[in-house]
Amino acid sequence: MFKKNLAAVLATFLCGYAFAAYAAPIRVENESTTVPIITTGQWQQLRPAESRNGCNIQNSGSNTMRIVFQAAYLPPPTGTRGAILQPNGQGLNCRSADGNVIVSAIYVLGTAGDNVEYNTSSLDFSGGATGGGGGGGAITTTSLVQSTLAPNNFSVTATAATILSANTNRVVRLIYNNGTVPIFIGGASVTTANGFPVPAGASFDASRFSGALYAVSTTACDVRIVEY
Repeated sequence: MFKKNLAAVLATFLCGYAFAAYAAPIRVENESTTVPIITTGQWQQLRPAESRNGCNIQNSGSNTMRIVFQAAYLPPPTGTRGAILQPNGQGLNCRSADGNVIVSAIYVLGTAGDNVEYNTSSLDFSGGATGGGGGGGAITTTSLVQSTLAPNNFSVTATAATILSANTNRVVRLIYNNGTVPIFIGGASVTTANGFPVPAGASFDASRFSGALYAVSTTACDVRIVEY
C-alpha cells in the first residue's frame, strides 16, 4: 500500500513538473528607455558596461548627438569625438561590423533638453524603422568602425615640427620611430630636453589625444604614422 501511494505521489509530482516546465514562458529581455540630455556639451553615461544581446540607440532630439563606446576601466570621454547621430531619428546598432555586440559602457554627448532612445533588443531596427522625437525619419546606422586607413611617413629633424594635425574624427593614432635615434614628442614648444622620448624601434600610442602633436630629434629620423 505504501509503495502504491508513493508511486502515485511521484507520478503526480513528475506530471506537475513536466507541465510547469512546458508552460513556463520564455523571458525575452527588451528594455526601452528614454534618457534626457542633462547638460549641453558634457558627456553622460547612457549605459554601463554590461552583458547585452544587442541594442539600438536613437537620437530623438532636434540637435546632433555623439555616441562613444568605452571600456569600463577608462575615465569618461572628453572632447568632441565618437559616432555622430543626426537629429530627428538617426540611430545606430551596437553590433559591430564583424557581428559582435559591443558590451562597453555607452556615453552620449548632446544638447540639454534633447532625448536619446535606448532599446536592448537584439534586433537591428536601423534599417527602415520610423524614428521618433517629432522627426519621423528613417533610422540609419552609423558604423563605429573606421573605413579609412591613413598611413604616412615623416622626417623628424632638429627643428620641432607637426607630425600629427588635430583630428577629432580618428579613433586610433599610432607613431612608430623607424629611425636609428630617439625622437621627442610634445606640443609646439617641444625640445629634446622636455619632450617625451620614443626610442628607435618603439611606438607611441596617441589614440586618446585629438590635438596636434609635434616632434623633434637630434638628427633626421624616419617616423611612420597611421590614423584610422
